Amino acid sequence: MDHEQILELLHIRHACKQFDSQKIVTDSDMELILQAGRLSPSSMGTEPWKFLVIANKDLLNDLVPLTPGGAKQLATCSHLVIVLSRQPQDLKHNSEYMDYLLRQVKQLPEEAANQFKERIAFIEKNRFKHQDNAILHYSTSQAYLAVANMALVGAMIGVDSCPIGAFNSEAVREILVKHQLLDPEHFTLTLFLAFGYRANAVTPKKRQPLEEVVKWVK
Repeated sequence: MDHEQILELLHIRHACKQFDSQKIVTDSDMELILQAGRLSPSSMGTEPWKFLVIANKDLLNDLVPLTPGGAKQLATCSHLVIVLSRQPQDLKHNSEYMDYLLRQVKQLPEEAANQFKERIAFIEKNRFKHQDNAILHYSTSQAYLAVANMALVGAMIGVDSCPIGAFNSEAVREILVKHQLLDPEHFTLTLFLAFGYRANAVTPKKRQPLEEVVKWVK
């Protein structure tokens, strides 16, 4: 893709307010979008996320009244991705998750794994001050990187999306726990990301000019 094509794509991507409920995103397209989430960057490669993909209409309908900021989107979308973030205890240097990530996923030798844990311990002490709320903020911030990638890859293949943050977190949490879709010991709710195909044409984007938001230092 050349520069003009990339800019056109960035203009096409928008927060869709209502989807065409008759159009369904294919499994292969959704899998590509989810791969974009899985392969997203995260600080020190900790991958502090999980993605619940909801296509069940009954469950979606249960979530609609709990989502005042996105009721139209949930009622008409093809798929809803509920983005979860790791709880603070999973991201500490001595957690079972960190051990699994380093030894089974990254397949680091013993010495390298221990050095990695030492760096994590340093961050816990010097950046997060051993405060769980600071670690949780870090975890949710990383999840937003995955959200951006999934939305952009969706736009690349003609699938629209809308991030939604205005939902009743406690009520949604109860529903997900009830359906055994959320283990609150390890994950917390971060964001909804609805996917589908736009029902209406959108107006051109209005943004500040580049020189207002960018300062070069050469």
